[in-house]
Amino acid sequence: MGESGIHSFPSYNSLNKLIRKEECERPIESLENEEFRENFPELLHHFTEYNPLRIPRMMSRASHINNVMGCNLKDLCEATQAQAYAFYTLMIQALREHYPRCGGVMPWVFKRPWTTVGIQTVDGMGQPGYPYYAIKNTYAPINISLCLQWSVIAPFEEIPLKVKIFNQNNEMIAGSTVSITVYAPDMTVVCKQEAGLSERAHEIEFQSFMPNEMFVDKAFLIEADVKKDNCCLSRTVYSISCTSVLADTETYAKYRKQPKETLYFHDGPWLKTCIQSGMKAALKIVDVSEKMEGDYTHQYVTIKNVAEVSAYPVIIDTVSTRFYSDDNFFMLEPGEQKTVCITMESDKLEKREKITISAWNSESITL
Repeated sequence: MGESGIHSFPSYNSLNKLIRKEECERPIESLENEEFRENFPELLHHFTEYNPLRIPRMMSRASHINNVMGCNLKDLCEATQAQAYAFYTLMIQALREHYPRCGGVMPWVFKRPWTTVGIQTVDGMGQPGYPYYAIKNTYAPINISLCLQWSVIAPFEEIPLKVKIFNQNNEMIAGSTVSITVYAPDMTVVCKQEAGLSERAHEIEFQSFMPNEMFVDKAFLIEADVKKDNCCLSRTVYSISCTSVLADTETYAKYRKQPKETLYFHDGPWLKTCIQSGMKAALKIVDVSEKMEGDYTHQYVTIKNVAEVSAYPVIIDTVSTRFYSDDNFFMLEPGEQKTVCITMESDKLEKREKITISAWNSESITL
């Protein structure tokens, strides 16, 4: 039995309650120099292991999400959690793909006893982060996996599109439709392939995708779906970074020959920036209901994407109260709606608690 995980910051709302306002808002140029120790003395004490040898590994992955040089604490929390979401998704699906030959690794760690930067899915305040939802979704009985060879590619590098469907409880999913959707960096659909799922099939190989010049030095998404009777049984969204750094033959050969440290994207491509500058989605709350159960309040919220562009990632958050949801950090296709149950402790609720629902390519709405 082994353990594996990756560092991320806790929820920004958790840190915001513990750290002075100045440190929450001041740009963070680097986590590794003496200026950080001097300018962020309180934040420094919220690291499980402040080890300069470990910080670059977290930050190099976060640099694929956003420009982490000079961003504030809120953006840093989001970027590190988003990269952790991607890491856990790929790791768990790789383990499930090779089960039972490979099944003795557990995601680490479930919860920290105090609010720190470290490997975690739930922070010290009890707030689940994005990695929590990655693990929850990827270990679901039905899960679709795109067998990605690389999440960082060279310009014009062909991407094989083979999927595997995990059906842990042998549910009757024959007749379902399996689809692969490739989005351009501006969130327009450039490739969509579909196939029916037979009773015995658990993997499907689609035609590979060859990115053209519009993908060079950009980040983009690939969505894998299993749907039956207009119901989405499983969806996994992957981010791919195409960098001209790998256009160099020697560098490419080195990174493909054996495992290497993650490339640090000082100048991009940054996934959030690409999605924000692309086509816009539009979220709308179409239904809300509430249920009290013991010490908990359940808010059932139906969210719809009323635009002609997919919304990603749909993020649910609150202002001050810890919560968990059926799902978080997910995609909503055009015209698609999804009902999520948001659970909070009744005695901890503020009188005017706000729930925000947003996406990188959509305006925020408030409940």
